[in-house]
Amino acid sequence: MLRKLLKYDLNSMGKTLFPAYGVVMLLSLLLRGVSTLRSHFSVFHYVEVPLCILTIIGLVALFFLTFAESIKRFYQNLIKDNGYLTHTLPVTKHRIIQAKLLSSLIYLVLSIAVIVLSVVLAFYQSSWDSLLVKFQEEMSMTFGISFGLCLLFLALYMVLSYISQLCMIYLAVAIGQMQNTNKLLFSLVSWFVLYVIYEILALITLGITFLFRPDVFAVLNESVPGPSFASSMGFIFFVSAILLAFFATVSYLLTTKIFTKKLNLE
Repeated sequence: MLRKLLKYDLNSMGKTLFPAYGVVMLLSLLLRGVSTLRSHFSVFHYVEVPLCILTIIGLVALFFLTFAESIKRFYQNLIKDNGYLTHTLPVTKHRIIQAKLLSSLIYLVLSIAVIVLSVVLAFYQSSWDSLLVKFQEEMSMTFGISFGLCLLFLALYMVLSYISQLCMIYLAVAIGQMQNTNKLLFSLVSWFVLYVIYEILALITLGITFLFRPDVFAVLNESVPGPSFASSMGFIFFVSAILLAFFATVSYLLTTKIFTKKLNLE
């Protein structure tokens, strides 16, 4: 049943995101073509600048559209238009929410891939090669691991952060739907309260970390990263990842419990 739910969610989100992918790719190709023509005909400079701005806006907007579409589909399918149908399916609330999370992650990966490809198509220059090599060397030297591992850890941290944010919003929607009126308003208020609570807990955790490991933050103040910089950064990322995983788990469990015990579609 999870496969069917996931297929439905992917198809629903794809109706909005795939046209957006096409627009962004088209803008990137147009910008590349105009940039090539501008090297031969200076008049194309007046077209290149606004097209460049439009392409950058499109790239940034694509990421936020992906996030917004994930939230929109969750709200509509569980609270609004398809709420009654969704909650009468012979499947647990865990499976419904898992399908939403998986579809959101899949489109996050697709959107990032489209953004990276579009940036390369629109802006790549041969001079980037030497800069990329230098950047890889600096990253490896600073963190004491290969550039590939740096990217892997960064990607995992981004995914965990994305899941945590989605789960927090899912919980806010679940709390808001318990009201008979103004569900969206109560969901927004709930999200703000949850955000403040999570930030306070994060600050408390950092404070406790500072008490037991003051050397970690002292190392970060060094003007030139020393040998202990990598381990300090690794420790901070580890603590942050544990926090994100904790927030995501708590939000997910509370969301499923509320939709199971206190569902209100009035």
